[in-house]
Amino acid sequence: MNIFIFHRDFRIEDNLGLAQLANEEKKIYLLFIFTKEQIKANNYFSSRSFQAMVHCLKQLTKKVHVNFLKSENEQTGIKFLLEQGYKINKIYTNRDYTPFALNRSKAMRQLSKEYNFIYREFDDYVLLEPWTIKTTQNGYYTVFTPFWNKLKEHFNDNHIITYKVNPFLPQHLKDLEILQDITNVKSSDFNLPLEFEKVKTAMFQLNQNYQQTRDLVDLENGTAKISTALKFGVVSIRQCYLWSIEKFGTFDNAFARQLAWRDFYYQVTYNAQLHQQWCFSENWNKKITINWTNNLEWFQKWQNGETGYDFIDAGMKELKETGLLHNRARMVCASFLVKNLQIDWHKGEEYFAQQLIDYDPIINQCSWQWVAGTGFDAQPFFRIFNPELQQKKYDPTSSYCNKFLKNRLTINKIVDYKISVKKALEIYKDCTIKTV
Repeated sequence: MNIFIFHRDFRIEDNLGLAQLANEEKKIYLLFIFTKEQIKANNYFSSRSFQAMVHCLKQLTKKVHVNFLKSENEQTGIKFLLEQGYKINKIYTNRDYTPFALNRSKAMRQLSKEYNFIYREFDDYVLLEPWTIKTTQNGYYTVFTPFWNKLKEHFNDNHIITYKVNPFLPQHLKDLEILQDITNVKSSDFNLPLEFEKVKTAMFQLNQNYQQTRDLVDLENGTAKISTALKFGVVSIRQCYLWSIEKFGTFDNAFARQLAWRDFYYQVTYNAQLHQQWCFSENWNKKITINWTNNLEWFQKWQNGETGYDFIDAGMKELKETGLLHNRARMVCASFLVKNLQIDWHKGEEYFAQQLIDYDPIINQCSWQWVAGTGFDAQPFFRIFNPELQQKKYDPTSSYCNKFLKNRLTINKIVDYKISVKKALEIYKDCTIKTV
């Protein structure tokens, strides 16, 4: 019995782990395991993201048979198959980099030793394996720009390779109590490009002046909206880079640079955990310990889009109503919570996780730490976005704000911008003095 386990790589085309297994074996059991750890309600559970995941899985089943299992966790599901008399020869899958995924990998490797089967993981979610791009000191990059420069240098000499999956015979599991039927499980594509051709179309419809227009929140095709498709792997990251080269003419293009932030965050998160230099959810910069005010009333007004700052409120209402949020608005809304309201970034990280369709634990946390000034290659704490200036620059006609703030009466600002900036700078100065 040869198994490929899907995690968030819901495609047959250009799937590295599956391609390797199909090169070696003809008969393959394709599995996806719904675990209690995954679907139970928790502080980071996004119902919308789960629905999008199920939609992507349903699309996958239109192309190939997938065996859906339900189990306490992944190793318990595989152990159940073994105890039912199935002889497992190989299990292949693609590597993920969150603490949850790394612990899952550790448990599966241990299970493979106990039951004597081959277990292999492949780095399919990133353009290059996380240990490929190294500093001159043979370490990993914690600053984006030199990482990006090194990535460009690498692809001056190397082509991006996609992986052909040889034909194979999908195998069916039958009459098992842990089999799961997903036909009636609630799902939605939320009008996002969650299929191969739709992702391609979205990318080629991008404005040719992407670098100049990508931050305009009122522009319909300013961004491709493919982050959810990448989260669930309906198209490979390699293919997206190739399309960006085809669209913009060179690897060194603004869209590829945005994709590279994803690779950067994945590689630095993986390596920092591997070398035990950082624990997920802690401040990367341990010298910064901030005494947050954590005003609950302000936090709730921020969540509900009731801060009195139109750009912030439009963004937060977009997030709550749709599960989407333009990247520029994400940065400004996050900055406002952390720096103007002095509320712990963990609270914002958790709320975004609950709301976002494209929720990615690594990208979400690293982005919040970037804003808070505590993370890898973080924004300086003294750089504080002015929401009114941001609105003038990135929503010049106010069409974005008007869309999400229809018929709203003017409400009082919950904080004075200048006073809140002064307080934020004092807090930062105080926390840096304490750690000298």
